[in-house]
Amino acid sequence: MSQYNEKDLELATQSIQAARLRLDTGSTTDDRSLEKIDGREWKIRADRELESVILKVLQEGSNYPILSEESGVLAGEGSRQWIVDPLDGSANFSREVPFYCI
Repeated sequence: MSQYNEKDLELATQSIQAARLRLDTGSTTDDRSLEKIDGREWKIRADRELESVILKVLQEGSNYPILSEESGVLAGEGSRQWIVDPLDGSANFSREVPFYCI
């Protein structure tokens, strides 16, 4: 693995760990509150909360552009980019079904 890839993997891991910490220490009831259903897409408060944590870590550690499910495209530099889905399985998380991931 190249030094470039190792740095990126470490940064991705840090962003996930920060989001997991936020999920573990947040108000579960508030995090699960439904904001919008658009077809099969559920948007809950945790989606936005986790995205802000993830984006903060990624933007502090790199200047790559970011494509995020919640915010869309965020400008940056370079040929690499981050793709962020802060909470995959929002409907499950909202219903307390333990099949979701950051």
